[in-house]
Amino acid sequence: MNRWKPFASVTLAAALVIAPMASMGAYADDAVPPDQTVQVADQAAAPADESAATADDATAPDETAPADEATAPAEPSAPAAEEVAVPVEEPAAQIEESAAVAPDAATAPDAATAPVATARATSDSAAQNDTPDEEPTTYEAKWVFVCKYVGTPHVDERLQSGNNPIAVSVNSIENNRWNGVVPGWFSDAHDRSYVIAYDESRGGGQTGEPTAQCPAPQSGPATATVQVTAPTCVDRDGSVLLTYSHATVFSATRNGLTVGVGGFTSGTMSAPTAGTYVLVLHAQTGYTFEGGATTKILTFTVPAALTAQDCAATGTVQVTAPTCVDLDGSVLLTYSHATVFSATRNGAAVAVGGFTSGTNSAPLAGSYILVLHAETGYTFEGGATTKTLTFTVPAALTAQDCPAAGTVQVTAPTCVDLDGSVLLTYSNATVFSATRNGTTVAVAGFPSGTMSAPTAGTYVLVLHAQTGFTFEGGATTKTLTFTVPDALTAQDCAATATVQVMAPTCVDLDGSVVLAYLHATVTSAIRDGAAVAVAGFPSATMSAPMEGDYTLVLTAQTGYTFEGGATTKTLTFTVPDALTAQDCAAPIPALFDANPAPPTCESAGALPSLSGTFPNVTFSLDGPTGGGPGEYTLTVTPNEGYVLTPRAGWTMHEDGSASRTFTVQAALGFQSTDPTAPCYLTTGNPPPPPVPGTPPAPGTVSVPGTTTVPGTTSLPATGGSDMMPWGIGAAMMLLAGAALVATRRLARR
Repeated sequence: MNRWKPFASVTLAAALVIAPMASMGAYADDAVPPDQTVQVADQAAAPADESAATADDATAPDETAPADEATAPAEPSAPAAEEVAVPVEEPAAQIEESAAVAPDAATAPDAATAPVATARATSDSAAQNDTPDEEPTTYEAKWVFVCKYVGTPHVDERLQSGNNPIAVSVNSIENNRWNGVVPGWFSDAHDRSYVIAYDESRGGGQTGEPTAQCPAPQSGPATATVQVTAPTCVDRDGSVLLTYSHATVFSATRNGLTVGVGGFTSGTMSAPTAGTYVLVLHAQTGYTFEGGATTKILTFTVPAALTAQDCAATGTVQVTAPTCVDLDGSVLLTYSHATVFSATRNGAAVAVGGFTSGTNSAPLAGSYILVLHAETGYTFEGGATTKTLTFTVPAALTAQDCPAAGTVQVTAPTCVDLDGSVLLTYSNATVFSATRNGTTVAVAGFPSGTMSAPTAGTYVLVLHAQTGFTFEGGATTKTLTFTVPDALTAQDCAATATVQVMAPTCVDLDGSVVLAYLHATVTSAIRDGAAVAVAGFPSATMSAPMEGDYTLVLTAQTGYTFEGGATTKTLTFTVPDALTAQDCAAPIPALFDANPAPPTCESAGALPSLSGTFPNVTFSLDGPTGGGPGEYTLTVTPNEGYVLTPRAGWTMHEDGSASRTFTVQAALGFQSTDPTAPCYLTTGNPPPPPVPGTPPAPGTVSVPGTTTVPGTTSLPATGGSDMMPWGIGAAMMLLAGAALVATRRLARR
């Protein structure tokens, strides 16, 4: 707001004009109602001729005020002149009106917030502001800076918008309950305004505005409340409704630890973190909580959120079948946080009202299907909102369905239980009488259950059905007859154990062990002094046993004994080494290598002699009938378990046999065409027979008048030098077989 230049001189007439204006109350020139904000105008007199203003006159600023404020009219400036303070006396009536709206002393700013200024009047106490009858002393300046307020004190009072503070003439506030002390309150049409400093720059504008701040408005009460809504199955997290106005959250802790205040706005806090909170709120300037406090502490606890398990609906059903104690049976239907939505029996809908949570006595027989709905916020297992219960109620029993019963079962003695036992079972009945071998015995010895070590004999028991029960056929009594055999003795319960070793043969190279035991088990086994697993010794024939010296200890089963009453028995035996292929090699008899006798000029050749004993082999000879000239096959077959040794000149077959082929030649006959050929004759007659006692020389055939023909008089040994390679091969095969057997024996060990 611009300041107005003072006039060069002030006349008494001008003062007389200003005085009545001042008597109209504060801001009498403002055309606004008392409850509206006004802008105080300079009350200095203007010259009669407004056109006489000098060139340096300034017009009032164009200020923008709120809609509820009236703007004071601009006043023309006067020529520069010495300013004269003109005190004006206010009528007594006006003073009384001003006193009615004096501000409360409690609303004055405190020492911490009030602007610091020096009193410019002779009064040295701000309390003199409340003394309406005192006249202020001479002002040292005509203009002051005033803080203007709008609204209602203690309700919605606030500083006037726009320029604030504003510069006004002291004449406009004179006698309006301000005694000139700076700072100080005075009343106006609003009720309160505040002088914070003198304006030394001769008024009219904002030049030289003080740095002191206007006191806070008296706005009214601050409030702060908190309401915790505990979690429910509808809202598992719960919430906190924190409400505060004219206040701020100054500090916050959760479980004793400081947390940021930014998370505590005024409003509803969804899904709050569980814990105990302490919030300290500070009232805004000019506001107080109840009791005038400027702070308020809110303490509240947020419970932990609920989980799906906390909000589980349940629904179970248990059918108790009818018994003779409860002929109808019952159904225990239990559900929580759920309701029965629908029900059917045997496929037909029935009223759900008959299915309360609890025990349903005497239910109707049938197949039921109940559909339960979980209450809002609750779920069944797996998150389902529905659950179906299916169950069947059997038909109720009748008296005929509840018979008395009585049975007996005799278990004969065994070597596990030498005495045997009797299982006597009866229900809804009692033993009325008992005899053994015709003699009465006490019925107390016949409870329903197992009777151990019963005395041998023939028993007759008579049972009576309890009241309301009957035995089969409607009878009220039942007779049980049974015989208990004599108990067994130790002689009746003998354990046995034997062993038989079968030595290896070429038919069974490994041999075997026949281990037989009854009512006993092998509890330890040793071979060649070292323990071996007992699992390898079942009661059976053990094929290909490991060679060695064995000691087996057998223990009789419970209730059994070996001869002499012993509970253990020791078996000692030796398993010989297994045979090898070398042990069962069968050589081809040497006689079978002989060749047929060669032919002569007159006679055919002859078969070699095959007579004799040939161990471990058999042979056969195939050839011309009658043994005449022709081709022959000699086959040698080993006995079971034996293997032929290969030999040169023999063909080995897959079945283990060997064969060789030879030819018996026909007689050579005589010839006379080739003197160099055998059996040459010079004449057509055959040579005379040799003279007895002069046999031909070995290796020749004598023919008179001819050369000798090479030949033999006996079956020669054939193969000569060719036998050496075959012999070496046979020896190598025998060595290989021996090595194979040795390797197998080592593996078995």
